[in-house]
Amino acid sequence: MPAGEAPYALRCENCDVMWRGSTSVPCWCCGAPGAIRGEVRILAD
Repeated sequence: MPAGEAPYALRCENCDVMWRGSTSVPCWCCGAPGAIRGEVRILAD
């Protein structure tokens, strides 16, 4: 990872693998590009 770049929580949508790193680092399982995880919480009102 280049100096000064913060690691992101990434997720592969193909094989549901998660890792931390640069957005340029592909999935270690299938080689697909990683998507930044966007955690969503659903709350009942």
